[in-house]
Amino acid sequence: LGNTRMMNGQVAPMMQPQIQMVQQPTAQPQVVVMQAPQPQIVVPTVQTGRTPHPGERTDPKSQKGCTKLNNPGMIEIKYNADIKDLSGCDKCLLGCGTCCCLSFDKNRSYLYVRENSIESNAAMQVCWNPATCRCCHSSDFVNVMYFDKDPFEKGEGCIFCPGCCPYDPKLEVTDDGCLICCVKCCSRKRVVFMPYETYCCCCKNRVNGCDNCCGCCGPITGNPKVFSSWWPQPKDPEAFVKVCQPTQVEAMQRA
Repeated sequence: LGNTRMMNGQVAPMMQPQIQMVQQPTAQPQVVVMQAPQPQIVVPTVQTGRTPHPGERTDPKSQKGCTKLNNPGMIEIKYNADIKDLSGCDKCLLGCGTCCCLSFDKNRSYLYVRENSIESNAAMQVCWNPATCRCCHSSDFVNVMYFDKDPFEKGEGCIFCPGCCPYDPKLEVTDDGCLICCVKCCSRKRVVFMPYETYCCCCKNRVNGCDNCCGCCGPITGNPKVFSSWWPQPKDPEAFVKVCQPTQVEAMQRA
């Protein structure tokens, strides 16, 4: 009967099947974040010691002054300076003064700022050494300057007038050039020892306007008047002094 059927003599409507719609959750798109690889920072490690050999010093207090080391088994080098080569004039003077028997050996020379001192080696190529009867070999001229001894040691200065020239040396960068008509010429910098800032109680140990006609002609303003130097020289004087000054302070505190 179409949509009806007989049930106990009554006509009943046919039940329609109920269809339930189940909504499936939509899959969310997965976002994958790609992280760039982080650069690996390699931190240089410093050797802190080694197993001492029999008979070695192991107590830092067994040494005094700036010869004392942070670690009895090693000396730390704070700065290995790149060496400045001699100028053409200096090479000619060295050759003429030694009858062409000596020449500067830059590759064997060095200049170290150590934890307690400055060590330098001015190596020379010797054409003939009469003491050893050898020719064409290299000779080393090594010098070590500890921070608590000359030329760094402080003092009263003049023995006849104590206090008038207090000796308080420090490293400075001087320019060997000159001023000509207010223009700096022939500039060449180097590291020097400046023994004091003032002398004779009130005189400044630096070039000022009275020494170069108010910056017109003469030495460069600010250079020390009284100083001493050594050889070989670093190629970058400012960087050398920047490392050496705090190293000297640390060494004196430790001493």
